[in-house]
Amino acid sequence: MSHTTPRLSVVRVWLGVLGVLLAGLLVYASIVPVTPRYTSFYNGVDGFLQLRWLDLNVYRRADWVANALVVIPAGFCLAGAVDFGKPHRWALLLAAPLIFLNLATLVVVIEFLQFWFPPRTRSQNDVFAGVIGAAAGPALWLICGRPILRGLILVCTGPVTKQRVGWLLALFVLANFAYSLMPLDLMVSKAEWQKKWDAGRIVLVPELGMLLSLSQWKGWILAAARTAVVGFLATLYRGPKFAFAVVVFVAIVCELLQLPTFTRQASTTDVLAGVAGGGLGIWVANRWAFWLGVLEKPIVWLGLFATCLLGIVAVLLVRDAAWVDDPEIIAGHWRAFFTWPMSKYYYTSEFSAGTNVLAKLIVFAAAGYLLHGAVHCSKPKVRRGLRLTGWAVIFMVGTIIEVGQVYLTTGVSDASDVLIYLLGAALGGAAFPALRPDRLADPRGLAAQGNPRGSIVNGH
Repeated sequence: MSHTTPRLSVVRVWLGVLGVLLAGLLVYASIVPVTPRYTSFYNGVDGFLQLRWLDLNVYRRADWVANALVVIPAGFCLAGAVDFGKPHRWALLLAAPLIFLNLATLVVVIEFLQFWFPPRTRSQNDVFAGVIGAAAGPALWLICGRPILRGLILVCTGPVTKQRVGWLLALFVLANFAYSLMPLDLMVSKAEWQKKWDAGRIVLVPELGMLLSLSQWKGWILAAARTAVVGFLATLYRGPKFAFAVVVFVAIVCELLQLPTFTRQASTTDVLAGVAGGGLGIWVANRWAFWLGVLEKPIVWLGLFATCLLGIVAVLLVRDAAWVDDPEIIAGHWRAFFTWPMSKYYYTSEFSAGTNVLAKLIVFAAAGYLLHGAVHCSKPKVRRGLRLTGWAVIFMVGTIIEVGQVYLTTGVSDASDVLIYLLGAALGGAAFPALRPDRLADPRGLAAQGNPRGSIVNGH
């Protein structure tokens, strides 16, 4: 089976398109919730000139940092659109100041525009943070953009080699380290460390009551899940002994990175959960030839697909038994259901909104991946019908989740979330060719381990 590398010019075009889309999304996200007020241009200018500096205490620091972080991706992609694959870097050095000036101007325009869209908070801090982000995007590309994108392309299109698995492992570990630092509200004083300790976000000695906490279980499951992937990939890359060392290292470093981050919890129990999850990943990888045989059966993929969707529904709906019976509250929820896309995310912190969207994308990406696995393993004559049916089920589940939240006391329904679910499923399906089970290890190595079936390994 051949895998073609995309042409460099095509990659640059897509980076440019993505950069422009991210800049447009930044504008929209900056005026949500879309509640315009009508006032004169001169009042807007006067309000902009009177912007003040806000006190950056530890509770506001995360929002300030977020204003810089959200600008970085657009600058990173636009710099890549100019530079990737070029034999020299002169084009980037010439374009970087222009990218910075355009994004910095956009930041200023956004802050000015927010005068017409209350209740947005406006300050000089936001402008300063956005300008830093505008400079950081091209600079970050200059430092590490080329190797990161080459690694992504190798993971998506490269042959089945240890190098490819190594890149996948490295990118996944780096992403976890970056996530552990978010939202970058780093503590800078002893008093702030004391506040975090008093809030119970540094757990050195576990307590029995933690077993009854749903949030603790969510943290343990997340810690176990991410190191399970690390253990799995590291075992395929260099064996179980190497994998165990990497798992322990990643589990400890992730918690250490969360120590100086004010809003994140650092816990020794998360380290233990991470090591346990890594052990599960190592166990699965050691028997990967066997699992490849199991995964040749469409019924297995369909069972996992159904289990995934049922789990999503259970977590988002069934766990909350407090149903609304007040018609006025239900009517209010329906009005909120058909509002501007993603408006509800304004009423949480940027980090909470981002992780909420990311979690929805990931869980539905898993559903999309499993659906495409079932289609891939099915007979050609049923593939189209299975694909259409699967997508219809995903759409129905997403709609049921959002409509169901209209009738929950704690539910916040939003029709645009259905689009997020569909996007996540599409991304999962698009990732299937690159992350297909047989493309995660050398087929010859698996054959030597005695693959019981072999047709997936051989690319059939």
